[in-house]
Amino acid sequence: MIATVADTNLTYGTDYVVANRQVTLSLAPTAGTLIVIQRKTSTERLVSWQDASVLKAEDMTIAQVQQLHILEEQEDWIRINSMVTDEDSRWNALNHRIINVGDPIDPQDVVTKNYVEKLGDSFKTLLDTTTTQGIKKLEYKTQEGLLALEQQTSLDLETLANLSDEIKEIAQKVNVFVPSVTENILSWTNEAGLDNPAPVNIKGEQGEHGADGKDGAAATVAIGTVTTGEPGTTASVTNVGTDTAAVLDIAIPRGDKGTDGTGAGDVVAAANNIFTATNTFNGVLKTKSDMQAVGALPTVLQRGDSNIQTYTLNNGLNRSVVFRDTGDMTGYAKTFIISVARSGGTGTFSIGSNNGIGANTPTVYMMDGALPDIDDGELLKIAMEVNEPANAIFIYILGKVAL
Repeated sequence: MIATVADTNLTYGTDYVVANRQVTLSLAPTAGTLIVIQRKTSTERLVSWQDASVLKAEDMTIAQVQQLHILEEQEDWIRINSMVTDEDSRWNALNHRIINVGDPIDPQDVVTKNYVEKLGDSFKTLLDTTTTQGIKKLEYKTQEGLLALEQQTSLDLETLANLSDEIKEIAQKVNVFVPSVTENILSWTNEAGLDNPAPVNIKGEQGEHGADGKDGAAATVAIGTVTTGEPGTTASVTNVGTDTAAVLDIAIPRGDKGTDGTGAGDVVAAANNIFTATNTFNGVLKTKSDMQAVGALPTVLQRGDSNIQTYTLNNGLNRSVVFRDTGDMTGYAKTFIISVARSGGTGTFSIGSNNGIGANTPTVYMMDGALPDIDDGELLKIAMEVNEPANAIFIYILGKVAL
């Protein structure tokens, strides 16, 4: 029996012993070490036969077992160290090298490394002999053909460039095809006697109107829709027509709101109640079509109340104006012009919170910020827009003036 540890042969009696079908190692191997134990039967006779001797079953068994072990070990050695055939009758060298092989003669003979290398060197020498001269000649002819094509053909240049690259690639691999151009026909020749590609007519067809084409129709430009964009947006021009009949849609952003003026001009209403500001709204409101009395008016406004409401703050009188109407307000909108003046005292003016439009509670929007303070002798003008569809009340500060 032979023992091997990590590809190192151990010596029987020194490194290991075999007794009672057990192998005992003198030194314990490290963890993970591969231990291979093989049986090796001696070929010397274990039993000697003599004439007229008694054949014992024990001796015959020993001799038979020895021969059986030798045959088994020989079969294992052949399986491990020689070429075998698989289930498809193919020879398997088991990753061993096959040496001392002669050069091939018949078509199905095995080719050796030496034979392939010599054949490769011969083929490389043959290619090196013809490659440099052929490539230079091919590139020269290609450039010459391209120059001629620029003057006499309408073939797409990108296609021609791709064709040139393809020719170069073929030349580098085969090194025998040479192009030439004769009367717009591109053809090839080769030095190896191979079949040449079919000739190609590289001249494009003549245009419909001949060399002197007719002038095209003049392009037209028309203005489409012009819209006003929101302040801060970018102006844009979009062609909704064609390249030759353009129709331009133009969007121009609205300018930012200007600062309030400092003048004291009047606002005058025409007969149709359309107000035109001659300066700012810091003046006396005049109307020709809706003369209304001023005085202590109700602070709870409804849709039927006067369009103009006037309140005076004096002593400690406070005013809080709301709109509250439970009638049919569907689709209804109304605007009040409210004037508030102070005549002494410390009374305050505000927009109340218990507003009502129909059965809904609207949201109050202060469009220009909080209401300013009103000093003694000053008049504040605001507008209250009641908008039922939006369920909202908008408050605008029109201006303030000293009376």
